[in-house]
Amino acid sequence: MSIRNLIPKDKHDLDSVMRLMQHSAEDLEEIFPIFFEWLQDSNWPVAQELSKVLPQYGTHLVPHIEAALKSGDPQWQFS
Repeated sequence: MSIRNLIPKDKHDLDSVMRLMQHSAEDLEEIFPIFFEWLQDSNWPVAQELSKVLPQYGTHLVPHIEAALKSGDPQWQFS
C-alpha cells in the first residue's frame, strides 16, 4: 500500500485516519503537511479525528504546527 492512500479522500473519510495509527512518524513524514491542511476547518469530521490521532506523533509535528501558526489564517490557527 502506498503511504499516499492514507490521505483522506474527502471530509468524511474517517477510515483513512484510523489507518494512520498503524504507521510510524517516519512513514508519514512526507504527508504530514497534507494532514495539517485537513485541520483548516475543525468542523469537518476528518479534522476532528485527525486532531485525536496526530498527537501520537509528538515532536514530529512541531514544524507543521509552526507553519499553521505562521500562516495568517485565523481559522487554521484556531483549529
